[in-house]
Amino acid sequence: MNAIDALRKFIEGALLPAKARRYISLLGTKNGLKKIVEDLCHGLESEIDPKLTTTRSKMPMTSACFVFKRPHDLGTEHKTMIEAYDSLAGEDSWLIISQDGLAGIHRPEARWDAEKMIMIEQGGKHFATKIL
Repeated sequence: MNAIDALRKFIEGALLPAKARRYISLLGTKNGLKKIVEDLCHGLESEIDPKLTTTRSKMPMTSACFVFKRPHDLGTEHKTMIEAYDSLAGEDSWLIISQDGLAGIHRPEARWDAEKMIMIEQGGKHFATKIL
């Protein structure tokens, strides 16, 4: 799965439906992708489905992943989520998504205490809601 496909799957499964529909419509263009990445600062944290948040111990931290961070990381690939997380430890306004699009870590701007670990699939059960 490439970075855009993983992001699409994550958006469809992790975000509340109205915001997910808007982001999916933006994914078709590079400028749209840049808008999504810009929204990582303030617009994403309140749109994550709260029932999907989990703890770090349940995250697939050894899975390959993609990093989305303004202004230039629009799906940079990393070998593992832990490697990506460690490389971003001193920064904010980013999103790490597992290569399969089923897990993510989001840290908003200047709000490290609001960092969220998100699992769309937990214990083999898929929690994603359908986007209508």
